[in-house]
Amino acid sequence: MSRAWGALTPSKTFAIPSAIRRPTSSVLGLLEESGVPYAVAVNQFDDYVSRYVRTAEHLDQALAALARMTGYFSAELPVRHFLTAFPDETMKAVGAWTRDEDLRVRRLASEATRPLLPWAPQIQLPVDAALPVLDQLYTDAHLYVRTSVANHLSDIAASQPDLAQRCAGRGAPRALRPVLSPQLPHRGGA
Repeated sequence: MSRAWGALTPSKTFAIPSAIRRPTSSVLGLLEESGVPYAVAVNQFDDYVSRYVRTAEHLDQALAALARMTGYFSAELPVRHFLTAFPDETMKAVGAWTRDEDLRVRRLASEATRPLLPWAPQIQLPVDAALPVLDQLYTDAHLYVRTSVANHLSDIAASQPDLAQRCAGRGAPRALRPVLSPQLPHRGGA
């Protein structure tokens, strides 16, 4: 972690750093000269948001920042900290993300709420808490988003196969056929 990041402390107001909103050529040049990949440098912002801006006072701004950051790298791990601290409020934001024009934000809605997201902290939400999210996304125009929905359903099938089957019975299999290849093994027999 650089000295600059180590010196940061929480502030009374929070704004998305300008380097994330629109990286300038000078920012990109500095990163290139230092040998630090842009995604690695920007990834420090989501950690900062998760650690220091996860407050009721800044909740809307923090979640909006994470949604914006996911355009540069996936922010599902920090979102999981918000799901633990502010489950109802965060799920409301996640629901809005399902209608975002950016496919990466829509994917974030599914990935952040997955019950068994690999390498991620567990969240204490009921397995069915994200079903409204999946209902919005399973017919998404982008395979990237539908693949996340399929993985989410696979996670559900691991602990509650009947629930996953009911979800699939609502029409998901037709939308997910291009994702769920018969050659690949899937948990829960999906």
